[in-house]
Amino acid sequence: MTAPEPGSGATGEDGVHGVHGNTFNGPTAFLAGDHGTQHVQFVHHWKPAYRIEDFPTAPRPVSAPVLADQPSRLLRAAHEVVPFTGRHPELDELARWRDDPAPGPGIRLLCGPGGQGKTRLAAHFAGLSRAAGWTVWQATVNEADADPVVTSQSPEAGTGILLVVDYAERWPTPDLHSLLQERVVRGAGVPVRVLLLARRAGLWWGSLASWICDTLEVVAKHRPLLPLAGDPRTRAALFRQARDSFADRLGLHPDRAGRIDPPPDLDRDKEYAQVLTIHIVALAAVIARLDEEPAPTTPTHVSPDTGNARLDEEPAPTTPAQASAYLLVRERGHWQALNERLPKPLSSSPEAIGRVVLTAILTRPLARPHGWTALGRVGLADSTEAANILLDDHLYFYPPPHDDDARVLPVLEPLYPDRLGEDFVGLITPAGPDATCTPHPMPLAAVDDWTHEAAQRLLIGPDGTGTAEPWTRNALTVLIETARRWPHVATGQLYPLLKNHPELALHAAGSALVVLAGLEHLDMAVLEALEPCLPKVRHLDLDIGAAAIASRLAEHQLAGAQDSVSRAGIHHRLAARQWWAGFHREACENAEKAVTEWRGSAMADTAREPGLARSLNNLGVFLSEVGRWDEALAHTEEAVEIYERLARRSPDAYEPDLAAALSNRGVRLSELGRPDEALAATEQAVQIKRRLSGRDPAKYEPDLALSLNNLGEDLSEAGRVVEALTTTEEAAEIYRRLSGSAPAVHEPELARTLSNLGNHLAEAGRPAEGRTIAEEAVEIYRRLSGGNPAVYEPELARTLSNLGNHLAEAGRLEEALVNEQEAVRIRSRLSGSNPAVREPELARSLSNLGDHLAQAGRWEEALDTAERAVKIYRRLHNPAHEPHFAAALHIIAKILQREGNLREALRATQEAEELYRKHAEAMPSVLPRLQGVLARRAELVEAIERQEPKPDGTR
Repeated sequence: MTAPEPGSGATGEDGVHGVHGNTFNGPTAFLAGDHGTQHVQFVHHWKPAYRIEDFPTAPRPVSAPVLADQPSRLLRAAHEVVPFTGRHPELDELARWRDDPAPGPGIRLLCGPGGQGKTRLAAHFAGLSRAAGWTVWQATVNEADADPVVTSQSPEAGTGILLVVDYAERWPTPDLHSLLQERVVRGAGVPVRVLLLARRAGLWWGSLASWICDTLEVVAKHRPLLPLAGDPRTRAALFRQARDSFADRLGLHPDRAGRIDPPPDLDRDKEYAQVLTIHIVALAAVIARLDEEPAPTTPTHVSPDTGNARLDEEPAPTTPAQASAYLLVRERGHWQALNERLPKPLSSSPEAIGRVVLTAILTRPLARPHGWTALGRVGLADSTEAANILLDDHLYFYPPPHDDDARVLPVLEPLYPDRLGEDFVGLITPAGPDATCTPHPMPLAAVDDWTHEAAQRLLIGPDGTGTAEPWTRNALTVLIETARRWPHVATGQLYPLLKNHPELALHAAGSALVVLAGLEHLDMAVLEALEPCLPKVRHLDLDIGAAAIASRLAEHQLAGAQDSVSRAGIHHRLAARQWWAGFHREACENAEKAVTEWRGSAMADTAREPGLARSLNNLGVFLSEVGRWDEALAHTEEAVEIYERLARRSPDAYEPDLAAALSNRGVRLSELGRPDEALAATEQAVQIKRRLSGRDPAKYEPDLALSLNNLGEDLSEAGRVVEALTTTEEAAEIYRRLSGSAPAVHEPELARTLSNLGNHLAEAGRPAEGRTIAEEAVEIYRRLSGGNPAVYEPELARTLSNLGNHLAEAGRLEEALVNEQEAVRIRSRLSGSNPAVREPELARSLSNLGDHLAQAGRWEEALDTAERAVKIYRRLHNPAHEPHFAAALHIIAKILQREGNLREALRATQEAEELYRKHAEAMPSVLPRLQGVLARRAELVEAIERQEPKPDGTR
């Protein structure tokens, strides 16, 4: 009784693809000495992408001289130099979440800007949880190509497990999914709480939270961490606390420390809302007071300009930027002191260490072989031996957080805290577009002309193009984040790099492009250079970032557009980007604006008709997705009419566009319940595309595969099972080949085709093969929906529903129920925002679920579920959904018959029969279902006659 769901999709002009075929155009380990590294961490679970290990306990004590000479250590959250304070509401809320007796894992995101105090709060909460009997672990991303480590046996879990995940927004989405499905999270036998930390919630979190809800059946919430320094009085108190703590650790007498006043603009500068900024300024002020009367043993520090000036010759800093510069000069002095010490000086000069520090900030930790490559790229080492000297000296200053001698240590640990590392980039980088003249905005900056080309050398390969190295995404992310606070890094480094090498955008994360597009003083020439390099088809990793770039660029371009043709093109391109990113309402609005602009232009000049047709074609796809099917068909028919006229005059130029519009016409007609006309349009599209693909397969095979997939669905509706299977197999074969070389482009279409192919295999009497193919489709869509749920979650739900049907047919009812229940959850959530489109999908899943529940003998739940489906179908009044409506009525009839309610069962059966008969001629695929309904009606009539007395009183 359960009907499989056909695939539905969209493609756009320029080769964009979307639904049921719419087309719109040997290293040496270095063990650092005891300079304050944390205790050895026992790794309990290891995968190439990440590891789960003990959450660090208190750090080893570090001597005051070391801290004084390397101030970045004083600011590390791990050393807890400034006592934890405040955050009582947040701690109480976290404790309630941790101790909630609800079953299943608890997952919570804590988000806030860098320097807000997320890490300190998480560490404090971890300590409180450990004291309350909880086992506390952390999950950490492994370096690229890191060697496996020997894991230790997990200890007894105690009251429960708290797992902390820092930098969660930087994790690849599939790795986060894998982590959250680990046995220690889902099957630990004790309560498990996962605390994620990130700078921002946003699209990545919306995607992850939806996946958590649907897959783990857990409601995941996020909590923005508000500034601890929200008002002037609190800021002053936090400054005094930090000042006194640093003074005590560094040996400054309390009387002298007490005379250090807060900075004059503490209550006005918005940067002081971040507690880390207050700590940086307080630490700089304490060190400046110490340097007023330096002790005889105080080492000489390097001035960035002369190489021999003392820090105490510089005025005490009074702004956050000055404070960072002041502390980093002290850091540089420590590098020089160890380079000059006797009898065992470090080999590397302060200049060389500074260059390695910059490289490490851009790359983040790497396995040593990648460290060799990175230093070679930036010109710091021309041999493995030279690279190892630099890497080992850098490790001495900045060791990784673990000193476990059972594994080879990563190299290039960045300068922490992140905010100080970004300041280092800003302060060491020249201010101008070249390394010669422009004064740096911060006089104390230790500018190094070498850094002018460092990022370019790191990111641009020997062939002169941007490459995807293990550090590429991190380097771009750091440059963009640094540009937010240091504009000269944007104008002198980031913008020229992207304008000269816009292909780097292809190697950035979509989230980084979103941040770039939002920079306040962004050079629009950067976006103008990037936009042509972005994929002209849907791309899982980049769609969201590309939409952000297109939106910012369109705002700029529309302000200067002087004619309707220019405005039409801007709206058309923006609509396509928004569509791919899942912003369907916005895409419709901009597509309608494009059509309006083109109409005015085409009325005056028929040469503008191709542009009008392209926008009409896309608008038809977009309107269909939001449930405006009649309008969608009207726009698509108009596009077909224009392209037919153009193709008669110039077939080579316009036949590809005509084929795309015909394919979309087939989808529109199918949506409106006109299958015969749909099949004719799709067959015509396939005929044209097959001819084009024969001439140029590289260009036209993707379009051919899309229309073949659609044709398979239309043939299936016509009851031509063998042809449907053969056609869809051809589409799947093409997509498998294409996705092998470009998975981000073609995997969505492959998954959609596989889901349809699974249905056709089952129809052809090959159910086991169909089930295997359906499972593969679900696996792909799970991965895709993790990156962009707005686009791929509807497809995931459809594929889950189809897989549930396959499993039910195989008698695996419990698994069938799990898949269909997940589909219902997804569709229930989606139906609220787009009921015209999503409610019919929800009704189909409810109908399927009702059937599976009935097969499992859960009759009462089955009846309630099927009745929910029928209620939706009655409200819709759409002929295209009537075959599914009939299937839901038949399920209700089956349940009522089993319960003995024969007359109600007969009424439901008769209504289903009427609906099936209405569509049987145009849709031969419903004939087997109609036969099933007729058989049940006969059974019911006979049973009723047996129950009711005859005129003579007999039965």
